[in-house]
Amino acid sequence: HGNTSWAPTLEDTVLAPTEAVPGGDRCRGYYDVMGQWDPPFNCNSGIYRYCCGTCGYRFCCQFKHGRLDQSGCSNYDTPNWVNTGQPPARVDETPEDPTRDKTNMIVYIICG
Repeated sequence: HGNTSWAPTLEDTVLAPTEAVPGGDRCRGYYDVMGQWDPPFNCNSGIYRYCCGTCGYRFCCQFKHGRLDQSGCSNYDTPNWVNTGQPPARVDETPEDPTRDKTNMIVYIICG
């Protein structure tokens, strides 16, 4: 789909335990460790019926004991470090008092 960006919907961001869908679990959408939004998906493919993995990497697995408790995860909102905002203000490199900066004079004396 080109440069289409996925974003969470209200349904994806509501904090609720793992929901079982007919035939399997639903892995909720989340922000991974790189700050990319991973959309929700259903685990209903053959024997892979449970949402497993970690809060930052989810996949479908076969065994219920490996099931991820998604209600304990907190990566459903955009991470703060992704919002870079504006760059810091640039510092003016010219000295306010030319008599305080003796760098040029020292260079002339050494090179002279």
